[in-house]
Amino acid sequence: MRPGRQFVRILGDIPSRRSAWPRRFGAALVPWAETGNSTVTIGGAALIGWGFTPGDYFPDAIREANRLRSAGATDREIIDAVAEMVPATIPMRTVPLPYGIFLDANDAVERDNAAKVFAHMDELMRVPTIRAGVIMPDACPSGREPGTIPVGGAVACEDAIHPGFHSADICCSVAITVLAVEPDPRAVLDAVQAVCHFGPGGRPDPVEMPAEIGARIDANLFLASFASRAARDFATQGDGNHFAYVGRLASSGQTALVTHHGSRGLGAQLYTKGMALAKRHTAKVAPTVPPHNAWIKADSENGRIYWEALQIVRQWTRASHYAIHDLALGRLGACVADRF
Repeated sequence: MRPGRQFVRILGDIPSRRSAWPRRFGAALVPWAETGNSTVTIGGAALIGWGFTPGDYFPDAIREANRLRSAGATDREIIDAVAEMVPATIPMRTVPLPYGIFLDANDAVERDNAAKVFAHMDELMRVPTIRAGVIMPDACPSGREPGTIPVGGAVACEDAIHPGFHSADICCSVAITVLAVEPDPRAVLDAVQAVCHFGPGGRPDPVEMPAEIGARIDANLFLASFASRAARDFATQGDGNHFAYVGRLASSGQTALVTHHGSRGLGAQLYTKGMALAKRHTAKVAPTVPPHNAWIKADSENGRIYWEALQIVRQWTRASHYAIHDLALGRLGACVADRF
């Protein structure tokens, strides 16, 4: 017996009348039958009437059902054979896994925030691919659907890539460049403002991205169609909470430039494609898992190509940060002391 499914056989005499002994298969009542009409072709409607849910296995199941019918099999024998062809599905956990908590709540607002975070994490930790989880001190809810991973939530998964866990702003990050000279921080900020693009859309004066990254984008199945978007959005900040900041290091007094942005339209398009793929996969193997927690099987061709796409987007984002920094430093005639 395959895992994930349970069948109960009724022992004893089975009446010959079709309606006398219905049995439950899934949510439908399926009548037992001792005989079958070998001249009637079995189609998808018949399988659905027997309580089977349509899926990728249906064409093979229909062929097998008709082969058995031609061989003189009874309805009961055909139902049993088709039941063995139904793919085993992975259920949600009944009880969520425990998770680490590093979030303190000191007043009513923080307690309300923590309660919402816990509610989401409790539901999230029922997802069957997750093996461990933690809530960090900056945690807050990030969506309305139960089980949406919070900001400041982290999970470890087995053989699964969940696009919903990295979200549309893939590799949202900060980068810092420490200047080798000591310019006025206001001059650095003015330079950044002069060379960068804030807001939606791409730059009016595109900055060429590294050729190696462009070649990898062109060669990746998930990214190739977004090559023009990658070129247009390179070295842009976007909007929302993205920023450029200039200050001095407390440790050395050196001037430093910090930028905050993610992968812009390139990452958003990859996320959309990844979520569509994840939902199709999860609907087959774990139909009770909410769509926003769907996953791509990591150890699969699509999983490997998608993972590679994520690494390319990470490289693109890092290069985009430093391209902005280099443009600003070039305007100032300054050099890089360190960056990370």
